Amino acid sequence: MKKQLLYLTLSLALVIIYGSCDNGNADPVIIDGPPVIESLTVTAGTIENTDFAANAVVNDGVEGSTISTLATATWSITSGGAEVASGTESLSGDAATINIAVAGGFSIGDYNLDLVVSDSNGNSSTENVSFTVELPLPDFDISGDWRLEPVAGALKVGPAQGDGSWWSSGAGDVAGRACLFDDIYTFTGNATGTFGVNVGDMTWLEPWQGMDPEGCGTPVAPFVSSTDFTYTYQNNQLTLEGVGAALGLVKAHNGVELRSPADAPDQVTYEIASQTQEGSVRRMT
Repeated sequence: MKKQLLYLTLSLALVIIYGSCDNGNADPVIIDGPPVIESLTVTAGTIENTDFAANAVVNDGVEGSTISTLATATWSITSGGAEVASGTESLSGDAATINIAVAGGFSIGDYNLDLVVSDSNGNSSTENVSFTVELPLPDFDISGDWRLEPVAGALKVGPAQGDGSWWSSGAGDVAGRACLFDDIYTFTGNATGTFGVNVGDMTWLEPWQGMDPEGCGTPVAPFVSSTDFTYTYQNNQLTLEGVGAALGLVKAHNGVELRSPADAPDQVTYEIASQTQEGSVRRMT
């Protein structure tokens, strides 16, 4: 009797186990999704004319699936709507790192990098990243507030750079032209940025500005206080942009001497002959 009961019990268990292996349901359907672009990063080339590099990490989108594999990566770099570089790379497998390189890089400006990744079934995904290319930072930092140094020879006029044979400010001019020596010139940024002038209520005026004899007076446009100017500083050349942007003696412009405020140009370039720093004091000539 015990043997019969054990046999029946084992038979029942076997029937239950057998039945649980097939419940009549269909196998699940795996849907092929588009590739996944996990990251797109610019790693080099945001300085003018330096080699550009970016990389992207991608995968096929369905882990462990053999329905499709990665197939191609196509990229394009544009500026102002115009394409400046592009490329295509063949891919394989379920995951990849895409390396994008442009020798020599780009000129200063704003750019967009677009990436399209496709798989073997024609599914695709896109990603975009924007970047800005800037001028290289100069060795000498000009950011901050500047004034004429209150010493003899701070201002010189002559036939060559650094030559004061035609005229040079003396020690007495520091006090006599105090309304000029207290003018503030502000550079925000380093290689590029905004430039501002604060001449206060009084600055030095000359006959061509309506002050005869020359002396301190109310600023005459366009050489008035303003923060609306811009500048670039590269290869020891400092270019101020905007009508009225100037340093020191405002009548001296590249190759000309102004005869009227109306003749003020929209930019002026200064050659920086020397730059020094002693402690917190910086000097430019």
